[in-house]
Amino acid sequence: MAENELHQLRWRFLDWRPVLRPQSVPQLRPYEPSEELLAGLADLEEFIREVGGGRIGPPTLGRAGITVPMQARDGAIYFLRIHAAHYLEAPPRCTFVDGQGRFVPAAWPAYHPSGPFRPPNFICTPPTAEFHHHHPEHRYQRETGTLVNTVATIYTALQASSYRGRYGEED
Repeated sequence: MAENELHQLRWRFLDWRPVLRPQSVPQLRPYEPSEELLAGLADLEEFIREVGGGRIGPPTLGRAGITVPMQARDGAIYFLRIHAAHYLEAPPRCTFVDGQGRFVPAAWPAYHPSGPFRPPNFICTPPTAEFHHHHPEHRYQRETGTLVNTVATIYTALQASSYRGRYGEED
C-alpha cells in the first residue's frame, strides 16, 4: 500500500490497521429553483404580507421544499412543507413537518371526515398531488397549483369548523 494512500491509522485490539479515507467528498450542487418557482414565491410573499394578518409566516425555501408556518384557529402553529419540483407543470406535494423540519405524526392536524387532513399521510384537497393521486377523475389544472392557492387552501382548512386540533391530541 502506497504511503500517500494511507491517511489514518486506527488502534484496535492492540493491532494497527490501515484505514483509507476517501480522496474527495462529493459536493451537493447548489439548489437553484426555477424562475417560475421564484416568481410564485414572490407572489406568495406578497399574499402573506397583504392578507396573512400575522397568522401565516414567511416562507422559507430550501432543498427540501418551501416551508410555510401557519396558525390554526386554536392558535396551534403548523409548518406546511410544499415540494414543487415541477412548479405548475405538476401538482405540488404537501405535508406537515415539525419546527425542526422533521416528518412526525404530531406535526399534523387531526382527522375529521369532512376535512382534508389524513394524518400522518396526506392532505386530500386540490391542488395537492396527493389529492390528484387519490382522485384521478379530477384533472390537475396549472392555474390552481400556485403556491398562493396551495397555502390559502390549507390555511382555510385550518380555520374551518372541521378542524379538530393537533393529531394525537384531539378529543
